[in-house]
Amino acid sequence: MTIFENSRKFWQNVKPLFSDKQDVKNRNIIIIEDNEVISNKIDLAEKFNNFFIEAVENLDIEHFTCDNENACVIENQDIIRSIINKYSLHPSIIKIKVNVKVDVKFKFVDMTSDEMETEIKKLDPKKANMEDDIPTKTLIRTNDIVGKYLSTIYNNSKDSGTFPGPLKIADVTPIPKTKEKTSFKQYRPVSLIPIISKLYERNMFEQIFVYIQNFLSPYLFGYRKGHSTEQCLIVMIETWKKALYRNGAAGGF
Repeated sequence: MTIFENSRKFWQNVKPLFSDKQDVKNRNIIIIEDNEVISNKIDLAEKFNNFFIEAVENLDIEHFTCDNENACVIENQDIIRSIINKYSLHPSIIKIKVNVKVDVKFKFVDMTSDEMETEIKKLDPKKANMEDDIPTKTLIRTNDIVGKYLSTIYNNSKDSGTFPGPLKIADVTPIPKTKEKTSFKQYRPVSLIPIISKLYERNMFEQIFVYIQNFLSPYLFGYRKGHSTEQCLIVMIETWKKALYRNGAAGGF
């Protein structure tokens, strides 16, 4: 069978000729900085790493300063509590505390082996993996075996309040934002995280999402399942119509 008789093989060979998204890992990147051409992969990796790390600092965003200097010091021993103390007097946090009454504090619950197996089955084998990571297909095929072990590891991690170090590692690939590809500013970082990390994140997200739903406004549409842009526009239009029917005013910006 020739390449032209197999449509899948045909598009695998033709697509790279028309799309910049194909074969990202093997693409040669050339950057021009201070009239110097940088093409060495080690030098590029180091410079991209520094550029992405300093990207937020270069935005010139005004930093929040708290009144209590002791609370602003973040200790490695209890970094989460230190961060909470640092931003406890932030204007947005104070506003939330005024408007939102919390009767029951959030707490992560254990993940059963059945729940872990279900999450594994939901994984998409077509999505890209980190280099040297566990193949998604292998994980899916052995979900009934690895599910109980991964759920135990997850629960131990939850109880100890620590996220496994190996799951924090990511493969970062610079992806060009425009056709101009010779400047660091024209690239954005895309991270591939370990497949096990995705299982952790998904379960943690679902638990937090169920809890926080009770405190979100019904008119908050951004990044919420079942709350699309179209629904937001419909609510706005209906609100304007009611205002006009009552001889009121309606507007937007």
